[in-house]
Order: sequence, then C-alpha cells, then structure tokens
Amino acid sequence: MSYLLQFDGGAVPNPGKASGAAVLFYNGELIHERATFLSHATNNEAEYMGLINGLELCLELNVKTLKVTGDSMLIINQMNGKWKCSKEHLRPYYDKCLKLLSQFNSVSVSHVLRAFNKNADSLSDRCIILEEDIEQFYL
Repeated sequence: MSYLLQFDGGAVPNPGKASGAAVLFYNGELIHERATFLSHATNNEAEYMGLINGLELCLELNVKTLKVTGDSMLIINQMNGKWKCSKEHLRPYYDKCLKLLSQFNSVSVSHVLRAFNKNADSLSDRCIILEEDIEQFYL
C-alpha cells in the first residue's frame, strides 16, 4: 500500500485570488482531489493551504504512512526543518502543518519539479478560475 500526496497553490496576481490544492494517489492511481478557493492570499499562503488540505484529507481517510511531494522549495524546506519560518503571516500555516504531520506514523516530504506536479497545479488553477472549492472522489 502506497499513498502519495501532491500539493500546490497559486495566487493571481500575487497576492490575489488564490487556491490551495491537493491530490491523493494510492498505488499510482488518483483517488481524491481537494482544492480550497481563497479570495485573497499570497502564493505561499496558498501553497500551505494545499498541504493542509492534503494532510487533513489523509487523516480523514486514516492514512498513517505517506509520501508528500510539492514544487514549493519554501514549504518543503520549512517542513523538513532546513529553513526557518520567518514570515509571521505564514506562521499559523506552518504550525498547523507541523501539527498535522505529527499525527502520521511515517511521512516523508520532498521537492519535485513543477513538471512532476501537474495534477495539483492544474487543480489549483481550475479552482481559481471557478472561484469555488473543488472536491472529487475517484474510488
């Protein structure tokens, strides 16, 4: 059993209308996608929202072992403890992610190039265009 969570976020303009998106795969198959529309946020806030969406989804589904990937160097390095969270407006997102991550038995968080994060990127873009939350199960 292998779960992969990909997350992304974006803001147009930055800051502006935004979305945080997450897609969950099980053994290579897309099983769930979730995106939250944010009427006004920065790109980094949206990226964090994408990770929060995904981690909350996994906990709702009782996933205990997880691989997480995203294309935000900031979020990945902060979650891995390589970079400090020095922006006060990001601190609540950062703290929430750490709390959520602590609830898994095993979790890895790694960076991928944007080309390997297309599902989450596309979902985030769609959410901004529609200006509404998106949730879809594929089970």
